[in-house]
Amino acid sequence: MKQLWHMIERYYPWLLLLLGVDCFCAVILWISDIQVFQTLIGLVVLTSILLFSAILFVLNKRENTHMELFRDFLSDPTICNEERLLSAISQKEGESVRFLASVLREYKNESNNMADALRDYEEYVEGWAHEAKTPLSLLTMLLDNRNDEISPSLQAKLDYVRSQLQEDVTQMLYYARLKSSTKDYRFEDVNLNDCLGEVYEGYIPATPEKHREVWHEKVKIKLTDVFGLTDSEAQNVIEKLESMNLKEAYAYLEQEYDWYGARYLYEDSTYYKGTAEEINAYLDKKLEDKTFSFYYARKFADFAGLYMVFFAIIMLAVLFLQDTKKHTYELLHTKPVTAGKYVMGKVSAGFTICLLVLTILNILFWVLCRIYTKDSGFEVRLWDFVASTVLYILPNMLMIVSIYTLISLIFKNPLPGVPLLILYMVYSNLGGTNAEGVYGYWGKPLAIMVRFPGQLFDTTPPPMALLNQSFLIIVSVVIILISIQIWKRRRI
Repeated sequence: MKQLWHMIERYYPWLLLLLGVDCFCAVILWISDIQVFQTLIGLVVLTSILLFSAILFVLNKRENTHMELFRDFLSDPTICNEERLLSAISQKEGESVRFLASVLREYKNESNNMADALRDYEEYVEGWAHEAKTPLSLLTMLLDNRNDEISPSLQAKLDYVRSQLQEDVTQMLYYARLKSSTKDYRFEDVNLNDCLGEVYEGYIPATPEKHREVWHEKVKIKLTDVFGLTDSEAQNVIEKLESMNLKEAYAYLEQEYDWYGARYLYEDSTYYKGTAEEINAYLDKKLEDKTFSFYYARKFADFAGLYMVFFAIIMLAVLFLQDTKKHTYELLHTKPVTAGKYVMGKVSAGFTICLLVLTILNILFWVLCRIYTKDSGFEVRLWDFVASTVLYILPNMLMIVSIYTLISLIFKNPLPGVPLLILYMVYSNLGGTNAEGVYGYWGKPLAIMVRFPGQLFDTTPPPMALLNQSFLIIVSVVIILISIQIWKRRRI
């Protein structure tokens, strides 16, 4: 009934026209012969209503048939469904349907190819991970059963290698199984305050002097427990190390004791268990000049920046893919659109979507931060989130959008940009060794991610981070200008 009413609303002008003709005929009959008018007027009106109803029924049935055929065609754009739809529509509409069919079939083929490639990749990762577990198991059996036959230094090296490989394999399997039907992980509610309490309970970052002192203590314990030195001998070694820099100390321990794990022990000595006075002094110092949200916003920029890189890679591939289709690409070059307007339009569209998502994330995490800190008295400001986003995320998004634009114009397809940007992301996230021989995240030139790997109150940007972000903006502008020139040449 509702559908019928909509049809009447759609075609009511024709009903009014038909009733108007009936009224004209009624007037003519009344003037001609009043008796004929009284006899035929009812029949004329009834005939008009029945005629309109019959036409309405036929049109409604025809539209329903067209809609059903069109839905079948959209769900499965095969040649059979296309021919069925073409047989029910006009020739002019058929031209649009043929073009739509070619686009849909091409998109479906690409989607199926990408799904097959992703499935093959996941199967390869799982297979490789399971194969890698075999030598790991043998290594574990060797360390457990032949412990007395292996020197302490070699045992320490093998144990470190085993733990690192096991962690990497486990992580690969975890990501490979995220979308699988069988999952070997489970989610449960966790009290966040308890977790933070375990992480921060008594542990604070060490100053450079304290860091070296804690490392010396651990080295002394290692020399006495593993290498069998006496306390006096170990103390003599520590006194020698105190006069050396880190690289010299590492080389000395490797040369004299064949111990290659000293550098890793130094990295593990970044935090130490402080006294109550030291912990309170540390927190008071951190919150004296900066708000709680200042440190929290940096951690937000760390993880949100990493998330936005993945989001932008997928989103921009979809955004640019439509314009690089064969027919669409040729059609765009026939439109009176300048190269600057087109390129800036694509860049603006991609950047605006990223900006919208970041705006939502900023507001969401600001609200969550206020909720969970309302009883602590910590100051939480929205500006801290906005500042971290503007400084450490937006230039990266602009760089990614610019690179996608350039790749799409060079290859006439944005998909080559996916692996290139993934490699770019890996490069940006690589660690390194500083001048003191300490391994960590120090930032890379033109990196599209700014990481804050320290603890919550120990987050500092990498050296030259702001300068790098400025260079990203400059390089992005250059890439956009190059893209405009490429578009102009392609148009000619």
